Amino acid sequence: MLLGLLFVPFIVGGLLPEHLGHTIAKASPMAGIAAQEHGAPIDPWAGFGVTVAWAVGALVVALWLVARRDA
Repeated sequence: MLLGLLFVPFIVGGLLPEHLGHTIAKASPMAGIAAQEHGAPIDPWAGFGVTVAWAVGALVVALWLVARRDA
């Protein structure tokens, strides 16, 4: 599941029109991880923001699931 979440946006982004594919690639979790490399789709601070957004999103989903299932 995790590998699919990391790599599927890049695969799907290559199949879509250029503008839409580039937008998906910028918002994917791998863009945040790869932001320190030369030629990354976004700059390092934006990559940090993407990484934080995905981490916060995962925590929100986890807390919602725990509250829902452990009530």
